[in-house]
Amino acid sequence: MSSYSDAFGRNVALGMSAAAYSNSPEECIARIFPNSGKLVRQVEVDCDDSGSPCAGFIAVDTASKMIIVAFRGSGGFIQLIIEGADEIFGNQVPFIGGKVASYFLNAFSLVWNNGLKDAFLSTKNIYPNYGVFITGHSLGGAMAALAAGAISTNGLAQPSDITLMTMGEPRTGNSDFVYYFDRLGIEAYRITHNRDIVVHLPPEGFNYYQHA
Repeated sequence: MSSYSDAFGRNVALGMSAAAYSNSPEECIARIFPNSGKLVRQVEVDCDDSGSPCAGFIAVDTASKMIIVAFRGSGGFIQLIIEGADEIFGNQVPFIGGKVASYFLNAFSLVWNNGLKDAFLSTKNIYPNYGVFITGHSLGGAMAALAAGAISTNGLAQPSDITLMTMGEPRTGNSDFVYYFDRLGIEAYRITHNRDIVVHLPPEGFNYYQHA
């Protein structure tokens, strides 16, 4: 995909972001990719001391030759409050040349290092020439952006083979993070609704948070 497609955004990105909330994402995958899509692995872990969940899955679609990485958004009001407090009052942590919210990076790392990375690598080994599509909603959007950065900078896929499309992603990192992320060469889209408060958090300029 070399330019934004509204149809792809509505039918695939939104569908996969929604599927990440399900305990049975294979049902959504089968509807969106009939006869050609399959779930590889779903991972869910406790994200914080409240026991709030973070989750993601790897899927593959043989028709479009695409490996899909999707992340789930916030699991409830308590998790949303914890995320917001961390963004505004918590520490920023280093990531690809800049700094990002510690909650986002911790959430991504927990899911990635507890099975999702291994599932991605095994799938990429089977389908080495497939493109990589990464998506997620809200918290999942921030995790998706970090996944795209990690996959690219660690040489797990070529940046030109990666497409990132997030839904309602909050501001994830500072200006240095944005600077370096935008130079990775990833095709990236951040889809937002102006009245969605999450996409405006933290407030612009607060701790220099921006979005890539």
